[in-house]
Amino acid sequence: MYARYLKETENKEMLQTEHGFLTYGFNCVPGVGFPHVYIQDLWVKPEARKTHVATEMADKVADIAKEKGCRLMFGSVNVKANNPDTSLKVLQSYGMRLYSTSNDAIWLFKEL
Repeated sequence: MYARYLKETENKEMLQTEHGFLTYGFNCVPGVGFPHVYIQDLWVKPEARKTHVATEMADKVADIAKEKGCRLMFGSVNVKANNPDTSLKVLQSYGMRLYSTSNDAIWLFKEL
């Protein structure tokens, strides 16, 4: 039901597995003038972490994005959230690189 809510209210998509979920949207990063995908939220059950679940979900979204003509995948880290260093490490281990920073967020990207 939450996935339907995201689609209707924010034009976002959700990928769910038994181990976690990932929410994403297309062409929603300000200032990027070409097709792209943005991973908004990614969560994996603690017992399933470090088992490549996050990578598998991100890879599936990357495949969907490529089919839609996207050239870049973005992710961000809220620096005021719990454990932002862990989130940053996860995105970097997926091959994302620094795109920009602000007071509240670190934006990263990966070429598709």
